[in-house]
Amino acid sequence: MEKHVKNCLRTEWKDVEDYKVPCSCNEKPIDKIIRVFPRKTTHTPTDDLVFIGSPPFTPMIPEADEIHISVTFTWDIPEAERLYKEWSNVLPTKIGGPAFRDPGGEFTPGLYKKKGVTITTRGCIRKCEFCFVPKREGKLRLLKIKPGHIVNDNNLMAAPMDHFKKVFDMLKNQKQIIFGGGIDVRLMTQEKADFFKTVSVDTIFMAYDQDSQYEYLKRACEMLNPLTRDRKSCYMLVGFDDDTPEKAEIRLRKAYEAGCYPHMMFYTDVNGLSRSKKNAKYRELHKIWVNRMTVHTHMQKVTREDKSKKNQTEMFDKD
Repeated sequence: MEKHVKNCLRTEWKDVEDYKVPCSCNEKPIDKIIRVFPRKTTHTPTDDLVFIGSPPFTPMIPEADEIHISVTFTWDIPEAERLYKEWSNVLPTKIGGPAFRDPGGEFTPGLYKKKGVTITTRGCIRKCEFCFVPKREGKLRLLKIKPGHIVNDNNLMAAPMDHFKKVFDMLKNQKQIIFGGGIDVRLMTQEKADFFKTVSVDTIFMAYDQDSQYEYLKRACEMLNPLTRDRKSCYMLVGFDDDTPEKAEIRLRKAYEAGCYPHMMFYTDVNGLSRSKKNAKYRELHKIWVNRMTVHTHMQKVTREDKSKKNQTEMFDKD
């Protein structure tokens, strides 16, 4: 790891657990940097200077000044170290990213996220024990607002109203807007909800990680009307702490009944381990609650069954 640190994205150091990692920044033009990722995600850039995994045959590598290996997940660090050894034989290579608790600086569109993604704030006002953002990025920081239709702030709702308004001023020129960072429903007000109705929304992803947030979720869904359920989703964490498949299913149903589509997400620790993923009951839930069509079909069935049970109960009561 020491060898990697000497070649990292800048010389600001910070101690993290049993190794040292750098904070990243970018000083070169984006068209001079090859970016390498251990895995592809929905936000991975797609331009000709982006590679997933090992380097291809040398003549196929485009001209560039240096290589950045960007690592999002801590469990990908071993693979990133392997890639460093391979790519460092091609060009000067640097390694960094969220996995190394890089707090991030100003956002550069298209560099480590695909075109269309924008981040206007970093950090968070919360300290949720299952989330790494406060530990990695610290308190909420405002960034320069760059154009994009996929807003990926960790907690946009915590931004001052002036910044919030400026973000929506930018979004007025965007189409099919996705709020993908997980809207903090506890901070939703009618004033803020009305801003979402002024732009071309594709999907608003809200956060519903704990049952104590249910009333806030329900209220937020109501405030966002007349946006339909198809425009409203929520990330729902399962498998954390003392959660069970039975408790999770109750929360999933409640989220749907609140007026949005729940998107079930397994809790995964820093080592990439998830006990819930290995649980057969959780896996069965996931088959249903990760796709809107299956969610809708399932809830129609549940509604019919509940109605049938109610009718049977009323018949017995009459007897």
